Amino acid sequence: MAAKGGVPVVPISLIGTGNLMPNGLEWSLRPGCVKVVIHHPLQGSNADQLCEESRAVIADTLVKYGLSIH
Repeated sequence: MAAKGGVPVVPISLIGTGNLMPNGLEWSLRPGCVKVVIHHPLQGSNADQLCEESRAVIADTLVKYGLSIH
């Protein structure tokens, strides 16, 4: 939609959500903190390229914070 509409995509990384809702315990919310990283807007007319750029920006941020990428 963003590519067709000519509007930017703003990738957002959420760091620490795994501590709040660990695998297998999604029904139980634990107290904690989440870091929200709002990245620079990405713009383009190719939807696949925008998607890949967004994933790369988010993946780099997760690696920076020592988290694994699935």
